[in-house]
Formats: sequence, C-alpha cells, structure tokens
Amino acid sequence: MECFEESKDFDYLRDPDIPFCFLFVFNSFLEIYNCCNETMTWTDILSYAIIRNVKFTQTEVDYILKCKNWADAQIKKMRDEEEGSYVSTEEAEGQT
Repeated sequence: MECFEESKDFDYLRDPDIPFCFLFVFNSFLEIYNCCNETMTWTDILSYAIIRNVKFTQTEVDYILKCKNWADAQIKKMRDEEEGSYVSTEEAEGQT
C-alpha cells in the first residue's frame, strides 16, 4: 500500500514548500486562517498577535496577507474546477 507522502494523487493537498525563514509567518497564517473560516481580516491578525503575545513586523503582516490572497485564489480555483466537472441539470436535459 502506497503511503500518503508517496502518492501523486494527493499532491494538491500538500502544503507548498516554504523556505525555513518563512515558516513562522506561514504557520501563523495557517493558525489564523483556519480559525477564520476564509474571512481573515486585519482584526483577526491583531487578535492573534495579542493572544499569542507576538509582535508582527509590517513585513510579516504583509506576508500573512499575501498568504491569505494565495489561499483565497487556490480555493476559488478548486471550486471553479469542481463546478466545471459537473454538468448542470439543464445541460443534461438539453443533450437528450
């Protein structure tokens, strides 16, 4: 049996390769984003910083927001692909 790490079928589920110097920012982003249900805001970042007693630099905040934009784009892409793979009822009836 092939394990998850070796299977090419699950490549889309893997986290991107993150350079070591950005792991803190990426892990912070993941924690914030997972708690926000795709609606991460500036307030969420500030709340996280207060709760975790972290002082983000402006550059780190910018990168967290870039991660958010990347995640939103990936989710949209996956949803568009999913919608495109199904044939609507009207299209199916029109083909008969």
